[in-house]
Amino acid sequence: MNNERYMTVKRDALSVPLIFLTGLASGWGLFAADVYRDNLLVRSVWFGNDLVTLLLAVPLLTIGYILYRKNSPRGTLLWLGMLAYTFYNYAFYAFGANFNKLFLAYVLILTLSSLGIIQGLTTSGIKDVLKSVKIDKAQKSVGIFIIAVSFILGIFWIAVSASYIWTGQLPQMVIAVEHPTNITAILDLWLVVSFGFISGVWLWRKKAWGYLIAVIWVIKGSVYMIALSAATITAYKRGAIEDLSQILLWALIGLGSIISSLLLFRALPGKTAAKL
Repeated sequence: MNNERYMTVKRDALSVPLIFLTGLASGWGLFAADVYRDNLLVRSVWFGNDLVTLLLAVPLLTIGYILYRKNSPRGTLLWLGMLAYTFYNYAFYAFGANFNKLFLAYVLILTLSSLGIIQGLTTSGIKDVLKSVKIDKAQKSVGIFIIAVSFILGIFWIAVSASYIWTGQLPQMVIAVEHPTNITAILDLWLVVSFGFISGVWLWRKKAWGYLIAVIWVIKGSVYMIALSAATITAYKRGAIEDLSQILLWALIGLGSIISSLLLFRALPGKTAAKL
């Protein structure tokens, strides 16, 4: 009994502040005009991200956490996926935004979300999930989807970066955001492409850890594609970009990620013992 109470306190110590800080940072970014000191394009991206984070990501974080506390396997996977979204999203702010009043909040969000992922992956309930998951053709097809997206994204960023070696011309992305380096390429190659290849290959080979990483990947991808679409629309309306053609790509990846999430959830039995 005392151990259960200790685990609850430990969960709350990470999760409750994280939910609060994520809501605070996104809400402050939306409603305080003096927060962001970046150019028009970057400010437009922050606005779209903040909007989706406040209205969608924070509620999903909260729901996932509540279900996680109730020892729900699917709730735990949702929680882990939203922790991954929070870490990935706010890594852009922490490393890519001009220094602003929310800097310490960004650092705390990165710290709490990364610790939360470690905590979630090391619970006994995750071991039960890994033992009970049943991977069939539907889940293996998700592996193909993840590998395809990771391959396209990886080739794109490698080509963009390699072109500088031959031409000496800065990538247009770097020029547009007026930042010293390409934060988007760094985070995508590190957190999306590498983990995408690993999870996709392992899922195809029916490895349980491939399933777990894949669930986190597609949940994060589902929400972030919505955020990216909102950011693109905002940038277009504010005159920072001239067309909306990229939205089709975000929509296709987002829809594929949502469908993949549902297919992966089906791999869990109706009742899975989970002692978190």
